[in-house]
Amino acid sequence: MINAVSSEQTYADVRNGHDRTDEVDFLRLLTSQLQHQDPLNPVDEREFLTQMAQFSMVNDIRELRDLLQDPGWDVATLIGKEVTVQTQAGSLRGQVSSVLLKDTPQVVVDQEAYPAQSVVEVHKSHG
Repeated sequence: MINAVSSEQTYADVRNGHDRTDEVDFLRLLTSQLQHQDPLNPVDEREFLTQMAQFSMVNDIRELRDLLQDPGWDVATLIGKEVTVQTQAGSLRGQVSSVLLKDTPQVVVDQEAYPAQSVVEVHKSHG
């Protein structure tokens, strides 16, 4: 038996980190839906295709969100920008030529790699 889920329950689940409906859950829901449909009033094929397209879109959005939440993504936006890096010897100002995505992201300024968290200022470009 499929229980109804209200939008409030769904929102609460997302807030609590339960937003991971995967392909297996979708297939279970789809199978259950097909098993319990009324034979005299079957599911419309357009509705079925719409559900599949929506599921695919939700998965794509999740993958994009995961990519954008990757710490390396934010650091990569610094390439080409002038920054001030706090080092043990003091402050260093220079242009970020590249980013290293190792255990902890690093910015490369003047051919030297520094931890991304050592960037203390990003300067406005004059272009």
